[in-house]
Amino acid sequence: MKINVPNHFLNTINYYTPLTSQVDALVKDPPTKTTVRFTLSNNHRNTNGKEWRHQQMCRIKNKRKPWENAKQKRQRRMKAITMTSTQLKRGIMDGTIASAVSDTGATSTAGTPNDSFVMSNKASNKVFCLPTGGTAVATRTATLQLKVRAPANEVDIVPNLEQTLLSGSKFAEAGYTAVYDEDEVNFYNKSAVKITEEAVI
Repeated sequence: MKINVPNHFLNTINYYTPLTSQVDALVKDPPTKTTVRFTLSNNHRNTNGKEWRHQQMCRIKNKRKPWENAKQKRQRRMKAITMTSTQLKRGIMDGTIASAVSDTGATSTAGTPNDSFVMSNKASNKVFCLPTGGTAVATRTATLQLKVRAPANEVDIVPNLEQTLLSGSKFAEAGYTAVYDEDEVNFYNKSAVKITEEAVI
């Protein structure tokens, strides 16, 4: 199998009531309805949302502090993100690091309410069938904090779920190819993957 590209990791309107006894005058002269239209510039940025606030928080956090130079900033960032494989596994196991299990049988990504997603106010109508024969009902939708295309980034939040299940079929639908080995799973753009071997099954 030949892989050509790197993988993708995992105004409030105030209404006022006129204080007047001239009701007839108000009826005769109803207020005119005014429509305001405006065109946003091409470089307009939507600054009203969790995603934008999260980006700005990351930008401010990673910005060089007034008392440090470029080398000190690089050292600070490396110290914050450098972890051994043992520390990473321990963080995943004890829940301090958000993680997901890649599930090829999941028709949609099922997320736990406590994991780090971009939550929405849209309700979900998904009902997940469990291997034991029971069902689990999703309550709301969210999106992954990963730069992946839809519908791979769509999440249905399921209360009482212990582990987020990442839908392999949704990634395939979005045009990604998954490659599994004994340690990890990586997702690649479908157009950049060329498989020359015959399928085993």
